Amino acid sequence: MRKHSESLVESSNGITEQTGKAGQAFGRQVDNLMSSAAKAEETAKQLEEAHDKAHTGRLLEDAT
Repeated sequence: MRKHSESLVESSNGITEQTGKAGQAFGRQVDNLMSSAAKAEETAKQLEEAHDKAHTGRLLEDAT
């Protein structure tokens, strides 16, 4: 019975360790996704500004 209990404790410790590693990996993935999302948002803002400038330039050309 004691060996069985020790085996269960070892298995539980292994599961806890693997769960911790998976949690850390998940956290890194979330951080990477958030970073990518922030970069995409900045790129979208830059594209919108460039589009607005181009549109304004066309309006000025048409007015002259």
